[in-house]
Order: sequence, then C-alpha cells, then structure tokens
Amino acid sequence: YVCETVQDLPAVVASAFRRVKDARETGEAHGSEQEHILAERGSGYNPKTFRQTNVVVLPSCQGLDDFHTFDAMISAINTARRNARDYVTDVALEKLDDEMYGDGERDWVVSISLAHLHPDFGKKTSAEILDEMKKEDEEGEVDVNTEEYRELRNRARQSPYPSLVLEVSASPPPDFGNNKADASLSAEESKGDVNEISSADIKKLEQLFGQAATDHPVEEPKTA
Repeated sequence: YVCETVQDLPAVVASAFRRVKDARETGEAHGSEQEHILAERGSGYNPKTFRQTNVVVLPSCQGLDDFHTFDAMISAINTARRNARDYVTDVALEKLDDEMYGDGERDWVVSISLAHLHPDFGKKTSAEILDEMKKEDEEGEVDVNTEEYRELRNRARQSPYPSLVLEVSASPPPDFGNNKADASLSAEESKGDVNEISSADIKKLEQLFGQAATDHPVEEPKTA
C-alpha cells in the first residue's frame, strides 16, 4: 500500500503513468535476471515467475471525489496504454534485429493491469438509471440473481478513498521451437518404425494367425 499525497488531477495522472512504467521495468528486470541465472546454471534451472500488486491510495485529490470523473480518468489511461502498443519505436526495431540474428535475450511476457477502487464505485448516472428502467419495461422482468451479483461486485470495489490497483506479472516466454522439434522427431521415429517392417515379418504374422485359427476349429452344430 502506498499513499499518494498529490492534490491536483494532472499530477495524479502523471503519477499513474509513472507507476505503470516502473512496474513494467520491474517485470522486465526480473525477466532479465532470470535469463542470466538460466544462462549460468543451464537448462536444468526453472525460471521463476513474478507477480506483485500495489494499491495506491489517493486521499488528498479533491477532483476524484466524483466516481465518474475517476472512472473516466482510469479508462483514458488504459486506452492510452493500449494505443501505445501499436507504436513502432527504435527500441522495438533494435530488438527485432537482435531476434533475427540471434543476439538478443528472450523477451519475457510482462503484463500490467490497472484497476481502481472508489467509495461510490458502481454509482450510476441519471441517464444510466433511465436506460435500465426502459430496458426493464421492454423485457418485462428483472433477473434478481444478476442484480444481486452486480451489487456484490460493486461493493467489493468500494474503498474509503479513491485508489489505484496496479498489478504486474512476468512469466517466461512460451517455447514453441522445442515443441516443433519434438513433434518432427517423433514423426521421424514413427516413420522409421514403419519402414523397418519387412515382407518377411508380414508373412510370419499371417502364418501365426492362420495357425491359431486351425488349432481351434469351429464345431458345426449337430442336426437332429
């Protein structure tokens, strides 16, 4: 848990982006450290995954008292993060060159999740309430279980102060190359086994099954 003491909204947004950046760098640093250990100890070492959750409490920013303002801010930050994935930078091109020539380290899968808590989490606007009333009139019935589930879900994300929930996880990259190699190797082995069966083996099997059938003749039923 971390308490953020900034009071203006732009500083809160800047702090959120900075913490997301720090979390990603932490996950990437963990992956790089595990790769160095793997290089030293060999393939027998099992790299450790990393997971960390930070809760940033924002008690001093007056502009976040309204849930809809806070919710819109978090949505805008997450949208900007998703759009940034499509940008092509010099660093990305350098990593691509390293992968092509086999000089770079494996890139770990680093995932960042940014969610939020609020005292009025789930509070609906007048327009949302009106839309729900119209929908209920059109459908003619209300699912009580669904409404109860939504109420419990919103209550679980209600906190004394507006808060950010930042989760970072880092896991080893999936190794598709070994699976393909194993599959091709097993295919070659099975192919080799088929080629090793000769015509003499087939004749022996035919004689064996034929002899087994003659050793146990079938008795015909006697007629009265």
